[in-house]
Amino acid sequence: MTKYVDWVSLLFMLIYAVSDAIVFHADSFWPGAIKSLIVAAVLTAIIRFVVKKIYQHKR
Repeated sequence: MTKYVDWVSLLFMLIYAVSDAIVFHADSFWPGAIKSLIVAAVLTAIIRFVVKKIYQHKR
């Protein structure tokens, strides 16, 4: 279960970073990509925490 969540969060981070960098192309690419990676990392940490809580609660 946690392996699956890790892969999903990694995929989510990559998609988010790439789409953010494409959408906000006004920013120079690297600061934009780094910023979006940080945001994605925070979001995935929250998602993983929620999923783990739900998973533990169901057991």
